[in-house]
Amino acid sequence: MMDEYIDLKVFIEVLKKYIVLIAAVPVILGIAAFIYVQFYVSPVYTSSALIYIQNAQDDSDRLYLGDIEAAFQLVDTCKVIFTSKTAVSQVREEMETDIPESALSSMMSVSAVNETGLLMLSASTTNPELSYEMANALTKVAQSEFNRVVKSGTIEVVDYAEIPVSPSSPNKLKIIVIAVFLGAAATYGIVLLKEILDRKIKSGDDLEKKIKIPVFTEIPDLNTKQLSIAGAYGSNRGNSVRRVITKDMITNDDTSFQIVEAYNVARTNIMFATLPFDKKIVIVSSANAGEGKSTTTANIGIVFARSGYRVLIIDCDLRKPTQHEFFKVNSKNGLSSLLCGLCSVDEAMKKNVSENLDLIPAGPIPPNPSELLNSLNMKQLLDRASEAYDYIFLDTPPINVFTDSQLLNNNAAGILLVVRENFTTYPDIEKAISRVKMADGNVLGLIKSDCKDVMKRLKGKKYSAYLYGETKKIRVDFY
Repeated sequence: MMDEYIDLKVFIEVLKKYIVLIAAVPVILGIAAFIYVQFYVSPVYTSSALIYIQNAQDDSDRLYLGDIEAAFQLVDTCKVIFTSKTAVSQVREEMETDIPESALSSMMSVSAVNETGLLMLSASTTNPELSYEMANALTKVAQSEFNRVVKSGTIEVVDYAEIPVSPSSPNKLKIIVIAVFLGAAATYGIVLLKEILDRKIKSGDDLEKKIKIPVFTEIPDLNTKQLSIAGAYGSNRGNSVRRVITKDMITNDDTSFQIVEAYNVARTNIMFATLPFDKKIVIVSSANAGEGKSTTTANIGIVFARSGYRVLIIDCDLRKPTQHEFFKVNSKNGLSSLLCGLCSVDEAMKKNVSENLDLIPAGPIPPNPSELLNSLNMKQLLDRASEAYDYIFLDTPPINVFTDSQLLNNNAAGILLVVRENFTTYPDIEKAISRVKMADGNVLGLIKSDCKDVMKRLKGKKYSAYLYGETKKIRVDFY
């Protein structure tokens, strides 16, 4: 199973992949924050006075711990007195204003200064002159209320209030910096979480390291159209994707060198993987529908045939057959008809659909495909075909949907599993591999299809062709 860990390079790769978004969102939020504080937030001006409060003491020069504690208690007491309803009412009368007492109370504050006998009397409004007037009124009321309520001790004004020349809030620079930082952090966090939770195979993923099975090749994007169909193969995945068959999906003289060479690399790796087996019968399948297993089967058969090998493709997908569409042949007689004894091998066989390549299409869709593939007739067909052909490729239904491919395990060298970039998930692959192993099957390797930027990543690098049963690797150059 795949190792569960997050490589440090994931963080860097996510940053590189989404660098534009991660940079753009903070800039946008910074501009939005600037516009908001500049045009929608009224500046607040604060005017403050500083007073000193001392509790009554005897004439002794000694200062006892109890005196210090009493001074702190007196400061706390004065904070309550100076913000009481009586004090607020007197401030309102002193200012001769019609501002409601509740609003006036919210504009004034009294705070201790660093656990000393000092109190800061402050008034904050959107008008600097009003803040100054309110702070002075609060200072006067504080002196009178102290003498009225406390009756002992002294209160002295250290600093009188002044008209503020600049707003105390909002701190525009601080707000903008916070918006930019939070925007960058939140954006990166969201895309990182998205990438971590997204279990689909990505461009550049090290499949061999995660799945512990060799990747034979990465096929570039064929730029083919796709058709969404509900319930393909009766799958419980809901909506699946099936590719529309086009001429661009079959390699020919007009196919780009990069695509042909990618299939050639797959051919070389398959040759080495099947060396230990007498019968060169390879099952081609995928975890789910829409991952390119039929396209891969057709093209691998073509590149093998072009190398001079005698190749047979058998469309064993008796539920959603496509090989007859790739090679433009009639599927009236095919595998299902042959296995049911309704036609002969010669009648089912389509000779030379491509040079050195023969095809047995699926034929009419039968009601019992699994039973036909698991029949003695199927085994005998493969035994006879393996004597006449160098390589046989079986196009089978998706492993996670049906058990058809597993039924053929005993007749083949192994299964070639096709996975699709940005579509197949790692749990899908793990489930498919587990099913193959439960049926005593052998996964020869993986082929990664629909790779968007494979040419850019693989230019000048090399593929590995695995020789099973040995530790050495055969290197095949890929340019």
